Amino acid sequence: MKHAKYIYNIQDFNPEQVLAVGYTKSKLITDAMMWFDKFSCKRSDLVITVGRDLVETVENRFKDKKVPKTVMHLLGK
Repeated sequence: MKHAKYIYNIQDFNPEQVLAVGYTKSKLITDAMMWFDKFSCKRSDLVITVGRDLVETVENRFKDKKVPKTVMHLLGK
């Protein structure tokens, strides 16, 4: 476990989508979600997403900072 790689797989539900559709108006909840998501991305060796748009979303989260290596998983392949 000590030398294991940490791979973070982001699916369709992410903090930006919660904010975009107005699922919750609670700033505490959205801030906590964003913090946990960024924390997971920063600690990961690789981030896997389900689409090109989510790759861009992850890259936008880390503007002017080290972006975790992000790859897109093609569904059905």
